[in-house]
Amino acid sequence: MDRGGLDPARQIMIRIAEYKRHARECREQAKRMQGREDRDVLERLAQIWEKLADVREHHPELELEPQMRSPDGHSQIAQQQF
Repeated sequence: MDRGGLDPARQIMIRIAEYKRHARECREQAKRMQGREDRDVLERLAQIWEKLADVREHHPELELEPQMRSPDGHSQIAQQQF
């Protein structure tokens, strides 16, 4: 089991569903836009989300969100100060 008590296959399924939801949201927002350029940008974002879902679905072994690490192996995110 991986973090959160979910096995990796379940986590992948959840992530795919999230990506597809983001694509739908982009398209819904695009329908509300008056400007063609804004609609085009949101459509392109929707296509990117769908591509991410497709890649994740067909290549679950790929790590699409690698941890950001410094050369010494420590997480850069943990080192950031807000």
